[in-house]
Amino acid sequence: LDGIDIDLVELFVDDQLDIAGRRLRDLPPLEDALVAAIVRDHRVLIAKGDTLIEPGDVLLITTQRQGDAIARLTAWARGEDAGEWVQRLRDPRPDR
Repeated sequence: LDGIDIDLVELFVDDQLDIAGRRLRDLPPLEDALVAAIVRDHRVLIAKGDTLIEPGDVLLITTQRQGDAIARLTAWARGEDAGEWVQRLRDPRPDR
């Protein structure tokens, strides 16, 4: 969105992600982001705490516009430490 510091990110859920098969309320909270809606089978669901995230879902996430937003959301979905992903973006060398 132009002129404001918010992005809308689409996150595709596959069965390899830590968030698949879990309820939204059971996930660690997102920092500076919110799951606003879920697209499932060509329907849009309003995300609520009891919503079960299923493989094949597309999460629509609003987030503050920051350079590392995608890395943080990816780490969250994988159940990993976001700081590690951000560091990989800044220094992608495998020998660090």
